[in-house]
Amino acid sequence: MIGVDIVEIDRIRQAVQNRRFFERVFTTGERAYFEQKKDAYESLAGFWCVKEAVAKALGSGVRFALTDIETAHDKSGRPIAVLHGKAKQLLGGRTVEISLSHTAQTAVAVAIVS
Repeated sequence: MIGVDIVEIDRIRQAVQNRRFFERVFTTGERAYFEQKKDAYESLAGFWCVKEAVAKALGSGVRFALTDIETAHDKSGRPIAVLHGKAKQLLGGRTVEISLSHTAQTAVAVAIVS
């Protein structure tokens, strides 16, 4: 199954000004990654898109906490999706691959569950 999502970076920039939203949507690791970088709103927008794209690829919609889908990085720096809780249960024994990108205005992510 395939999922895709696109979002305007300014939408995420505005949303994360609400600390409650920031903490409810993004994992501790995602928040730490954001705080290490200067003006990394494009990264947060990409993380948001990964959450939405993976949910779509799982075929479930978002029926779990958004923090159940986390964007992390492997040793080479490649983004990977790490699933927790209910999202991990829905994944079962399958694998998930992601790709994300951004421009100055938008971020996009694709997820493939196989």
